[in-house]
Amino acid sequence: MGSLVAERLAEIENKGISLKSEDGKILFKGRKGTLKDDDKTFLKYNKSEALRYLEWDKLTMQDILRDTKVVSGEKFPLTDIQLAYMLGRNDIKYGSVSCQILLELEYDEMDPVRCEKIWRELISRHEMLRASFTLDGYQWIADKKDFTINYFDYSNLDDDSLNHELTMLRDKEIRARFDLKNEYPFSVSVVKLKNCSYMQLTIEFIVADWISVMMVLKEFETRYFEPEAELPNMTELTFHKYIIAYEKYTDSIAYEKDKLYWLNKLKDIPPAPVINVVSGSPASEAKFIRYKYSLSLDKYLKFKERAQKYKVTPNVALITAYASVLEKWSESSRFSLNLTLLNRMDAGEEIDTIVGDFTTTSLLNVEMEGKKSFCEYCSSIGNELFNNMEHRLFSGVNVVREYAKIKNSDMALFPYVFTSAIGQIKSSLKGKMTDGCVSSTPQVFIDCQAMDGDFGLSINWDVRQGIFPKYTIEKMFKAFGNLVTELAEGNEIWEKFDIMDLPSEDRQIIDAANSTKADLPTHLIHSEVLKRIKDSGERIAAKQEEKTITYKELGEYSGGVAEKLADLGTLIGENVGVILPKSLYELYAVLGIVSVGATYVPIDASGVVHRRDEIITNCNIKKVVTLKSYEESFPNHITRINIDEVRKGTISSLQCLNKFSDNAYIIHTSGSTGKPKGVVITHESAVNTIEDINRRFEIKKDDVLLALSNLWFDLSVYDIFGILSVGGKIVYPEVERYIDPSHWHELVENEGVTVWNSVPAFMEMYYSYISTYNLNNRRFPGIVMLSGDWIGLDLFDNIKKLARSTRCISLGGATEASIWSIFYEYKNKEDWWQSIPYGKPLSNQGFMILDKKMQECPIGVKGELYIRGKGVAKGYYNEPETTEKSFIKFKNGETIYKTGDYGRYMKDGNIEFLGRIDNQIKVHGYRIELGEIESALRSLDYVKDCVVVATSENLKEKNIYSLVVVNKENVSEESILKDISQLIPEYMNPKKIFTVADIPLSLNGKTDRKKSIQLVNEILETLKENSSSDAEVEAMDNVLKTVRTIWLKALDLTDLDVNQDLYDIGADSVIISSVSSELNKTFDDRVAFDKILIQMLNCPTVKATADYIKELLN
Repeated sequence: MGSLVAERLAEIENKGISLKSEDGKILFKGRKGTLKDDDKTFLKYNKSEALRYLEWDKLTMQDILRDTKVVSGEKFPLTDIQLAYMLGRNDIKYGSVSCQILLELEYDEMDPVRCEKIWRELISRHEMLRASFTLDGYQWIADKKDFTINYFDYSNLDDDSLNHELTMLRDKEIRARFDLKNEYPFSVSVVKLKNCSYMQLTIEFIVADWISVMMVLKEFETRYFEPEAELPNMTELTFHKYIIAYEKYTDSIAYEKDKLYWLNKLKDIPPAPVINVVSGSPASEAKFIRYKYSLSLDKYLKFKERAQKYKVTPNVALITAYASVLEKWSESSRFSLNLTLLNRMDAGEEIDTIVGDFTTTSLLNVEMEGKKSFCEYCSSIGNELFNNMEHRLFSGVNVVREYAKIKNSDMALFPYVFTSAIGQIKSSLKGKMTDGCVSSTPQVFIDCQAMDGDFGLSINWDVRQGIFPKYTIEKMFKAFGNLVTELAEGNEIWEKFDIMDLPSEDRQIIDAANSTKADLPTHLIHSEVLKRIKDSGERIAAKQEEKTITYKELGEYSGGVAEKLADLGTLIGENVGVILPKSLYELYAVLGIVSVGATYVPIDASGVVHRRDEIITNCNIKKVVTLKSYEESFPNHITRINIDEVRKGTISSLQCLNKFSDNAYIIHTSGSTGKPKGVVITHESAVNTIEDINRRFEIKKDDVLLALSNLWFDLSVYDIFGILSVGGKIVYPEVERYIDPSHWHELVENEGVTVWNSVPAFMEMYYSYISTYNLNNRRFPGIVMLSGDWIGLDLFDNIKKLARSTRCISLGGATEASIWSIFYEYKNKEDWWQSIPYGKPLSNQGFMILDKKMQECPIGVKGELYIRGKGVAKGYYNEPETTEKSFIKFKNGETIYKTGDYGRYMKDGNIEFLGRIDNQIKVHGYRIELGEIESALRSLDYVKDCVVVATSENLKEKNIYSLVVVNKENVSEESILKDISQLIPEYMNPKKIFTVADIPLSLNGKTDRKKSIQLVNEILETLKENSSSDAEVEAMDNVLKTVRTIWLKALDLTDLDVNQDLYDIGADSVIISSVSSELNKTFDDRVAFDKILIQMLNCPTVKATADYIKELLN
């Protein structure tokens, strides 16, 4: 449509230059210098064509219609929207649904013979009721056989049978597929009931828009109930003639200017609202259900009065109300609505007598960000709508088509529709519309349809079934109805800022989940430990290797540290650093520090000196407890306390000197800037979590805990103070066998470990070891608490198979909220889970899920997780600006912690964890949450674990890659991609999937994304490189070949330098553990699992491993 000349003229006029033709000349008006030399050259060499377009733009639609001639029966083109309807009928992805409506009208009686006669007259009167359509883009008026109606007599049926028959009939009608080439594009049925009759009209919108349908029905009623009355005279104007004239009209500068307007807006058009949908939708059979709302005439008049008061149209007010509800249930406050417009251009009064599809569509950019009142949002939406309507010659169908070119087909789906017939219906029908009315539209999830008349206001939501959870759509529609009613009843809501409250049902569920108030003991973090030292002195407190200490000895060793600190003048509240390996020494250190009223600050003993010194400086640390063997020097102002040189002290030197609100410890987390952030936790906050866990899971003095977490990881806080406060026993692994599942098994067996507290990866390693050696019938901890990372869907099930009575607990939260804030006790796996539920808050703690406006999200809606309650930290030590960003002053002055995590409440009150906010990337302008792809992958039954990362092979564009651990053989990249494409949009599919033995982990056992990205990059490089020559491989001895082959399989590589550091290409403790198991099987017991594991942890190369094995074999 249009030409290059028209396009160029539109571009010139868009510069602010006015062009017009006069006496065969082109005149222009604009600021000096605006019309460039190349513009003048263009006008000179294209003068005649330019003059033609300038003259053409002076014509109105009526002018063009007068000169338009058509031949009866000839084919004419489908409009953009008609063609879209035709394609939608054959779009399997969206259900192959016709765009049609079922109208069911109730009358006192309906004679089927008279009814059929009148419909035949209407078909003769309105030629589009005889139209035929084909997929090649054409329509024509055809001669068709006599029209017949369907007749059903249900007058003798009982209520149950009647409801069944009506439901079946309605379902059949709305899903009817007309043969648009050979059949009538509509059907009529008369249904006789006991006390009335229904007339059903099922008609495709490709034939008639809403105004046309109402016009035909009005004429039917006139003929049926007032047979002597005259119908409006028909004119020469036909839909055929109108379409041909419209085609000519749009070959114009005006059309090209409208096209430019929309092309310039494309990059700023946001996607549709992102609302929680049922897994697997929308690739299911399309069925629609109708939700109905109405306002009486008097209330609607008040609604219009208030809209006028705030200078908005009723239409805009309703669009804004619809958008407000969508925004409340959407993940974004900025999105696009698809507007259906009844677009009969001004062609004189006779245009209102034509039956045809005059609809067009327009995309409306809705921006509800920031804090505005409802009427302010109305104003901004109204302005946007007005500007768009000024450029409607370039239809919304064309806009979406252009949008798809720069985005992709999934992003070009705008399934939330607003259809308005406000002010279009002249008078109401005699027949009453029943609950059987419903429409269906391809690629539509919700169609909000509004019409008014002498009956007041009627609004329908036609909703595609199977897309939304039922409880979600029902609450959305209820909220919409309540909002419109409020807008009609008072002015306050128009000026209100936060107009969408949580649904009352959601409020009750969320409040119940957060009703966590509990009267827990309040004391200092070490108070109960000191009591156990005094009343249980001879009980075993802890053990490591052959070293066993009683509670009395624990008191004496800790007392020695306390006395040393006191001698050095340590002040109450002073920060004392601790740099120690995982050992009994850490018990003495932290207990001694808090017993003089100081705050302990654990620092990674294996970490870099620069980071250590940053912590020392930031926390104003003057004293550090460490070992004599720690070789790194300290800054000059640091007093070093070598704990292995400290003598035993007296138990009486262990005191409770702090207030509950004083600091107990400071644990550092990584900062986005690379500078560690020190999280300040008080005694009261830590004790609240510890007391709750001990009470909730019945931790007693007979319990034995295996301590696997490093001191600088906050799980260690519970390991120490949680178990010791009840008089239990801590078992430490050997320092050199810290990450050795065979050693863990020895400790579980020999020491009777009853409590396991670790990250999930450690339990995965332990379970793999037990499975490898078929140790399933042995002792297993009675309580397994996992936290800090994603828990495999099958892990708890596997544990339950080993030990049915074991309590499996998922714990979550943040270091900034005192170890844990939320829990879920696993019973059995649900089929619909994509992850283990995050759970419900622990005692005296709470969770809120808030949107970007800091408003609570309804159930099922994704938002950011905020933690509240006693566990919330004071903030980040000596970091006021960072603290202010993460520790938010909320309503009533309460401080809540901004976790940076996504989540949503489920209808049972549990929270579903949805990943990190900062784990997002942008591809083709669309924000992608990598955690969502991971969840989809994990839902595949053969995926054991995975990580999704974004990296680039060049500086321009990031691509998505996934590392996947599978639990069965012969799973190809292609099969995984095929399966995942059924769960996520095309644009989210990873560019490549690599199957690996295990996912890279950090020292704390969490997924290490940096190592994952590094591994992906290494694999990509490896794929580019040539493999080792056959001669090089042949030259290797058998042991080296075997070790290399096992490692190639473990890392899913095709080549491997035997001297390369295995950590550099993705190996970690989990993978090394797996390889150790494989080597043990390969070489029998001559290569012990634990020995080869420790060897590879210390010397991670294939060559070093092979050399060590050869030593063992010799």
